Amino acid sequence: MADHEYPYLDRPEILEHPTETWAAQDMRKSDVFTYAAKHTAGETRARFLERADFFFHESVAKLRSMPSHTLTRPVVLMLTNGLMHAGCLRTATMPAPAPEHLAGFGKPESFVPQKTRAMKRARLIVAAGAAMTVIAAAAAVYFLI
Repeated sequence: MADHEYPYLDRPEILEHPTETWAAQDMRKSDVFTYAAKHTAGETRARFLERADFFFHESVAKLRSMPSHTLTRPVVLMLTNGLMHAGCLRTATMPAPAPEHLAGFGKPESFVPQKTRAMKRARLIVAAGAAMTVIAAAAAVYFLI
């Protein structure tokens, strides 16, 4: 990604609708690179931080140059992304979270689709309803006789 990713609006001809939203979307790339840098070290970390900084500044500059930069979509994208970049600037080192000791994951379970579970529960509900109806009918007959 560090070698092949580029700002979306560098190639607007491949976009169906090249708008200001694409410039704001590039801020997500900055966050991805910052997060990746947090979990690496050495040259790789430096490369990721450089790419994060590039996408952050490129996104802001491109968006600022567009007259429609105050529309809702780009504003929301800018408000929800890019915060990692600011945090990275305030912290000289970004140590990755220490791995937690995990006691175990338990036994693997087979995947059961939601539809299968729902149908099984529906059959149980119908069966319980039928049983309650039979019990109620038997009770009514017993008390009427």
